[in-house]
Amino acid sequence: MKQMHHWRLLVVLICLSANALWAQESDDVKVGLVLSGGGAKAFAHIGVLKEIEAAGLRIDYIGGTSMGAVIGGLYAAGYTADQLDSLFKTFDFNAILTDELPRKTRSIAEKAESDRYAVTFPFDGKKLTLPIGLSKGHNAYNILSKLLLPVRDISDFNALPISFLCIATDAEKGTQVLLDKGYLPRALTASSALPTIVQPILIDGVLHIDGGVVNNYPIDEIRAKGADVVIGVDVQDQLMSQEQLKSVVDVVSQINNFRTIEHMGSKIDQTDIYIRPEINQFGVLSFKDPSAVINLGAQAARDQRQLFEELARRQKPYKPRVGISHQQVAEPLQISAVRIEGHQGYTRSYIMGKLGIRSTATLTADELQSGINNLAATNNFRSIDYYFEPAQDQAQPGQILRLKLTENPQRSLLRVGLHYDPLYRMGVLLNATQKRLFGVNDQASIDVVIGDYLRYRANYFVDKGYHWSVRLTANFVQFSHAVGRNFTDAESEFETPIDLNQIDITYKHWQNQFNLLTRLNQDMEFSLGLNHQRVHYFSETLGLDQEGLLRTVFEDNHYVSGLAQVEIDTRDHGYYPRKGGLLRATVEQYLYNGSEPGTHFTRAQINTVYSWSLAPKLYAQSALKAGASFGDQSPEGLDFFMGGYGYQDTGYFVPFFGQDVMALRGNSFLLAQINTTLELTAKSRLLARAQVGEIRHDLYKGLQWSQVLEQSSFAVGYALETFLGPLELWRGYASGLSGGRWQMSLGFRF
Repeated sequence: MKQMHHWRLLVVLICLSANALWAQESDDVKVGLVLSGGGAKAFAHIGVLKEIEAAGLRIDYIGGTSMGAVIGGLYAAGYTADQLDSLFKTFDFNAILTDELPRKTRSIAEKAESDRYAVTFPFDGKKLTLPIGLSKGHNAYNILSKLLLPVRDISDFNALPISFLCIATDAEKGTQVLLDKGYLPRALTASSALPTIVQPILIDGVLHIDGGVVNNYPIDEIRAKGADVVIGVDVQDQLMSQEQLKSVVDVVSQINNFRTIEHMGSKIDQTDIYIRPEINQFGVLSFKDPSAVINLGAQAARDQRQLFEELARRQKPYKPRVGISHQQVAEPLQISAVRIEGHQGYTRSYIMGKLGIRSTATLTADELQSGINNLAATNNFRSIDYYFEPAQDQAQPGQILRLKLTENPQRSLLRVGLHYDPLYRMGVLLNATQKRLFGVNDQASIDVVIGDYLRYRANYFVDKGYHWSVRLTANFVQFSHAVGRNFTDAESEFETPIDLNQIDITYKHWQNQFNLLTRLNQDMEFSLGLNHQRVHYFSETLGLDQEGLLRTVFEDNHYVSGLAQVEIDTRDHGYYPRKGGLLRATVEQYLYNGSEPGTHFTRAQINTVYSWSLAPKLYAQSALKAGASFGDQSPEGLDFFMGGYGYQDTGYFVPFFGQDVMALRGNSFLLAQINTTLELTAKSRLLARAQVGEIRHDLYKGLQWSQVLEQSSFAVGYALETFLGPLELWRGYASGLSGGRWQMSLGFRF
């Protein structure tokens, strides 16, 4: 191989010398560059481009396939090799390949859903469906769209700073598609849509997959452009042995390579300067170490420096490129109109509400992408294409934002979760969700928890974007738990000849709610509603009820209230946030009390959380929770309960380390908390929590702050994130109790 390289070098030098006089008399030598596909191995192209720039060689044409197209397209648009080096080292390729979206892109309800279910099965009609690719290519498209905003008005790739083309494959016919016109970011994602990894990309009614399937080295197309000399960089895999075929990715890659490797012999012969970096130790998905691959590409190109410099001397002098600046990318976009296609199942107001655009707008690329991500996070669309056109009215400045949406045909979902905690114990969550059940924008779902205690939650939601949306919910929870003999107030004490330390309580709570809500953005929601509750709890440990049954009924009553709530959630993680905060404030005016119809009282609750970084891998979180009743004496059935950990915080039950579930109660409470989290690995953490507060009846009447410190606790724990949700083990210590208490929970909370 080394000897062949020397012969090729000698032949090219002789040809260049023989044509020296002709080249001096002609315009200049036109150089074409061919960049093959190869996944992460294509980082080597950046190293080659560095050496080409260092030699002062001008590239006139670029043709690429797959990742070679991505790198070649960015370079053709104006980025320098050094800029590409810096950019590709900052990308989170795991997030790109999995289409992982930040939590902030979801609405309040969508954030709650993402923190509840472990597994989701999509259905198309009655059939379980699987995605046609692990990724929709959404994040890759977003990144390329942002980086290529300075050339968004160029639809003919010949008009780019360097003439460019790329290759894709028609997924239906298996034929080559040459892309040299259109919207550049979409062409690049089509060329690099690796089968089984990225779903096919729809352009003008044609489904496109990775161009490497049919032509991974487009030298003929670059020759046809008019290149006098062609430089080719080959980073594609060689055929693997039986021992090397260890995964489905290896097999798919092997299949893709059969045809391309067969045709590479003749293509190498047509290449004037052929470069093949020594990168066999890397695979198509080796995205963790771009620097090593880039350096190997530069090392291989350095052997061709003499040829590069000889070619450069036979070109007209030109001004070296300065690249695309951050200011060019960050320049605000002036949107004069938004045109939307393909949204039969969702209204324009719904889509515009997700985008955060009303009609005309001036926004940055990041703000636009945030809106696009909000729309993508709904999972209601298989693809979201967006591009820009000049405004039709010359008197109206700005551009038209065009959106081409392909709705997701999978309107039915079956979701599953599993959880254990000391209050509800073991439960399996089954969820059925149907989108567009009765009309556009609506979603109906029901959660049923099967386990130690049957529970359910039904929800119907009509999302109207910026307009007032409608939500109906019906919720039922129940459990049985042993509580202290002092569980009831003195007013409810009953006489018994038996000296009991604990009694068993069965608690049932029904809640039906109607809400009108509006969102200022994805993180903030304001709602007004009407709330009906039935609270029923009793003990079968002792006593007889009116029907002669062995039980004592403490509460069986209906309540109706009007409520207002504001919720803001900017946390980057639902369980272990590194930054951001939570504010949830609710005020309820009770209009009806079944046992005392003439009484009226107000209940208010607030929950605030804020997280920040103390050091690398070390985070802190402060929290303040409070609740109180005002006006007429509130009934015992609506008391707050404090104690335990690991269950879902419903507003009535407040976690408190070291104490047993429902150990403390009252109609008002105040709780302050400080948390610290140390990340051991990406999925495991050491935790510490300190709490101080008080709960009792009429806490805020004549409040003395020294009394607030009467209840305190401290706990240390370990958390491991599993596919079912967090597994947590705690050791908690509470004031007034001897020794500590172990508390464990598993899974997403519901």
